Amino acid sequence: HEIAAPFGAVATVLYERGAPPVVNDAGVIDTVRTEATAVLGADGVLPTHQSLGAEDFAWYLESAPGALIRLGSALPDRRVDLHSATFDL
Repeated sequence: HEIAAPFGAVATVLYERGAPPVVNDAGVIDTVRTEATAVLGADGVLPTHQSLGAEDFAWYLESAPGALIRLGSALPDRRVDLHSATFDL
């Protein structure tokens, strides 16, 4: 409203709640980390930066313990974003 008023405009703000936050279960994370490290070694299991993006997987986590993990995949000589039209392994 404060931004619109000086221009003689009226602002209406509509807020619609999207997906809830992803809240990983600590026990599931510990299990995944342990098993992934056993398979990939300590150098193959890396923490990621927290993402503030919405993820509909959060709806599942409201009903059952779980964890959203990121599984990296790439060719040794080429890195292409997962959501790219040129993604190919």
